[in-house]
Amino acid sequence: MSYDELLKHRAGLPEDLQQVLSLEPLPAGSPLFVLNQQARQQLHQQLIRWQQGGVANIALVGPEGVGKTTLLNQLEADIEQDILVQRLSVPERIRSEPDLLRFFAKAFALQDCRDVPSLCEQLEGLSPRVILLDEAALLNLRVLDAGVVLRALWRIMLASRHLAWVHVWPEQTWRRIKWQWQLEPLVSQEIHLPWPNQEEFLHALQVRFALLKGQDRDLWWQAVDALPARPFDLQHEGLTALYKPCQGNFFSAVYAALCALHRDVDGRIWLRGFRIPEQISLQNVDARTRLTLAEIMAHGALSAAEHAEIFQQSADNSAWLLGALQARQWLLHDQLGEQEVFRINPLFARSLLTALRAANALY
Repeated sequence: MSYDELLKHRAGLPEDLQQVLSLEPLPAGSPLFVLNQQARQQLHQQLIRWQQGGVANIALVGPEGVGKTTLLNQLEADIEQDILVQRLSVPERIRSEPDLLRFFAKAFALQDCRDVPSLCEQLEGLSPRVILLDEAALLNLRVLDAGVVLRALWRIMLASRHLAWVHVWPEQTWRRIKWQWQLEPLVSQEIHLPWPNQEEFLHALQVRFALLKGQDRDLWWQAVDALPARPFDLQHEGLTALYKPCQGNFFSAVYAALCALHRDVDGRIWLRGFRIPEQISLQNVDARTRLTLAEIMAHGALSAAEHAEIFQQSADNSAWLLGALQARQWLLHDQLGEQEVFRINPLFARSLLTALRAANALY
């Protein structure tokens, strides 16, 4: 199924199945939140040090679909009873220092700020709090002196030592800007969310299916149409066989499970074989396609106009190429404010990353 077809298929399933096999970030307190527990503990430890007088400038880094937003949701719920928390999500691409100042002034209900020092002076009046800065990749665009925005951001964060900053970045975006702007010495902690190993991967899947079993939802398994159906066993080889073809991409596993689910006329839910999307090879694509995928991975998202700026070509050519990659399901089309953007499809996030590294296209 394409991604759009999958969403329609999912909408026809019972509500409990839709919740348990959700492809969206998990809300705080969800019993399905079992991955990234080590990163959760690291975040808590850093915030305890900050409360004791340390500096907290924390970069939360990971590839598309690995669970960054889910972890941020959980962290907010973990600490909001003891610490003032403010969640900021960059709504659109910020391309100048004045735009960044206006964004922060509005977010913190401050007066208009002429420059970074005047903003930092007003931030000094805020009570200590944890700032969760999501979608930070929208502060970076590799054209038109975008470095001005990043330099201003770091000046603001470093000047506001009474605030704890947790900023969230796609892995390739962070790798690029950290190297380009020599940011490593300025970060108190870099917390990387890895792809789950096999044990973590299978445990997370088993938790989801066990929740369905606990709701008296009987699942039936039919590996091949010619074979008789039988009750689905949480330890069945059909579940463990998901890890290797998914390369540990948990999003892909949930996607495959959703594709396998069907409801018959008697209301029974069937799992009819897991179909894993083929892993991506870039051997037969042109250099512009490889570099386009690399730039989208390094920016988090790109519009056709931004792609045209970076590659110095017409917006029509950029729109055609991005649309073609969306038709291949490698990209998803999304709305960001008033702008239409393209993102890496999390279903292929790991296989694309592997293929781009093999093609030496990431830099």
